[in-house]
Amino acid sequence: MTAPSHAIPSHHRRRQVIVTVLALAIGGVVLAQPIGAEAATLGPGYDWHGQATSHLGGYLDPDGSVSYCINAGAPSAIGRVTTDAGIVEQVNGLSPASMTQLNLVLSRHGNTGDDNTAAAVAMAVWSIAGNADYQAEGGDAFVLGRAPASERAAIQALADGYRAEAAAYVPATGSATMALSIDQGNHYLGVLDVVATPASSAGTITLTNAVFADSNSPTRAGVADGAHLAIRGTPPSADPYRVMATGDFGAPGGPAANVHLYTTSGAQTLTASGISRPLAFSASAMDAADRLVPGVTTPPHLPVVSG
Repeated sequence: MTAPSHAIPSHHRRRQVIVTVLALAIGGVVLAQPIGAEAATLGPGYDWHGQATSHLGGYLDPDGSVSYCINAGAPSAIGRVTTDAGIVEQVNGLSPASMTQLNLVLSRHGNTGDDNTAAAVAMAVWSIAGNADYQAEGGDAFVLGRAPASERAAIQALADGYRAEAAAYVPATGSATMALSIDQGNHYLGVLDVVATPASSAGTITLTNAVFADSNSPTRAGVADGAHLAIRGTPPSADPYRVMATGDFGAPGGPAANVHLYTTSGAQTLTASGISRPLAFSASAMDAADRLVPGVTTPPHLPVVSG
């Protein structure tokens, strides 16, 4: 990085980076195929004295996303042939936790057209993906010289916030419980109650020896947290029986430990947001006691089970 003296904003100057598509992964496993070859341009942020080689911000990728340099001090990719390496699980020797933090910053804040936001994301990305090299190049104080003096405090605050957000991130988990109750006046009837987290969860539930009363089907999709579903028993024989419910649930889980990688021989490596990690979990419930069919004496009380 060249030492700045006065900062001049880029206002999205356009310089082309030719993207050649090759299906290879650099330092990781390819999880998704690269996209088609198109021209990419310099994205939002600031340049020192209008020089694209001293850019603090992002680069516009062929698919419309914004990517960021992860090699502080490396030559600019501007004017060079860049390879789309697809989605990879590892860059710069980072741990899975650091890869998740990198994807979090890129996916939550990286796809922006705002110069200050892009500048702050670039600073956060450098400190996560290669902090030793970043500090050796001068760190925040050095690169902020590329931005207007009036914007530097705002950019610093954003970058500090993104780093804190990434450091505090705990991957989401999902869970569900189901409870079956029996109508004491009619053992053919009952209710299935569902509790699921996060609130965005949805599942498919299948009943054994019963159907949902409103659809006459043993299966229901799109069951959400708080569902209170009437059921009707379908006994397999004249003997006492029990109803069972099984459910498979899913929900968005947040950023996974991967990024979208763009490589340039002898120059910067660029990364954009990767893919998310979906949550998948299950639950089951069964009657706590037999359901009685006509002709069988009904006991005065039956317990309720929480699955």
